[in-house]
Amino acid sequence: MTGEKEQVVLYQAPDGSITLDVRLVDETVWLTQKQMADLFATERSVVTKHLRNAFRSSELQEKSVCAKFAHTAEDNKRYQTFFYNLDGIISVGYRVNSKQGRSFVSERLIYCANTSCVVTQSMNGA
Repeated sequence: MTGEKEQVVLYQAPDGSITLDVRLVDETVWLTQKQMADLFATERSVVTKHLRNAFRSSELQEKSVCAKFAHTAEDNKRYQTFFYNLDGIISVGYRVNSKQGRSFVSERLIYCANTSCVVTQSMNGA
């Protein structure tokens, strides 16, 4: 995906338990499987399983919710990494029954995506 308007905003849970760099591209939110696992306090393999099941059941279309973006890893190297949009995040969040994940989606990301906000601190108003 090239040429799109891209921003990275910082999400911090109200209790400070998690902080994520959230990618916004053309007003759509994107997270990696690892970020979703951190957000939902689960293992990455669980996120992978739920995404696979959502694709198999045709709840989600992989081409519609998945994209590759360059991502700098902890080793400071850049990799092409799969990211999943808000539809994928919502699907996984409800499948793992994550209260924190639902709060993240409903209160922060939808507001941010709908208003094209630029946030440099936390999205919770703190």
